[in-house]
Amino acid sequence: MAPVIADLEVPVLRSSLLRRMELRLDRDYTPLGFRPGTGFPGRSHGGERSFIHDVADMAQIVFISNRNRERYLRVVGPMGDFFARAGVHPNVLSLTGLVLSAGAGLLYSQGRFFWAAWMVLFAGICDTLDGHIARQTNKDGPFGAFFDSTLDRYSDMFLFVGLAYYYAGGTSFSLSEIQGHGSPWTVVVIILAIAGSFMVSYTRARAEGLGVQCKAGMMQRPERITLLIIGSLLGSIPAVGPLLMKLTLLALAVSVNLTALYRMHYVRSQLAQGSEVK
Repeated sequence: MAPVIADLEVPVLRSSLLRRMELRLDRDYTPLGFRPGTGFPGRSHGGERSFIHDVADMAQIVFISNRNRERYLRVVGPMGDFFARAGVHPNVLSLTGLVLSAGAGLLYSQGRFFWAAWMVLFAGICDTLDGHIARQTNKDGPFGAFFDSTLDRYSDMFLFVGLAYYYAGGTSFSLSEIQGHGSPWTVVVIILAIAGSFMVSYTRARAEGLGVQCKAGMMQRPERITLLIIGSLLGSIPAVGPLLMKLTLLALAVSVNLTALYRMHYVRSQLAQGSEVK
């Protein structure tokens, strides 16, 4: 009896393995050669992919990895420890970040992208350290989180207003020289970028008001600031800099709005799961 069973098991096992390979090939590879879930449009098993599924795939791309986040925190962490021991209040750093962002906005309005990038970097460090200090000194209350989040929105506004002023052809500080960089389409892109940035924050706040934790999506504030810094540094390169800066703003406008759309999809699915559980 044992040899008969062994003879039966071999073809059954072979058939099972072949079926698994077929399913894996059908699932992992599309007619275009892309894998679903990697941010590229294609077809899923069973039909056409919808636009919102393509948005969901693209919004899940990781822009800043957890490893890089940890490296960044290891660099700025000692600075936060020093401020905490010195008794610096977290709100002081939040306000400092706001002032630095306003300064960066002024630099952007004059087309000084290189120095604006460094100003944005220091403002971002302040934004990181205020939370770090608040946790170390047990001052991370609800109002502190609300205050910090509100100032972040104003900081974003200052940056984009400065950029919009520059690309609208605003005058220089001397009030006698027209900068001559008027680009209506770039101003439109900037408006879309700031609207998308605010929608990313709003969707999270509204979702949490409905009882859903929503930190999903690619372009949260650290990612937005990082992309803007990189683009600003590239924008200071002679000849090709202006084009690279415009492309950065376009990438920012598209990615933040895709993130907001993905959060809508994410919250809808979470609420649907919650209603099914009930």
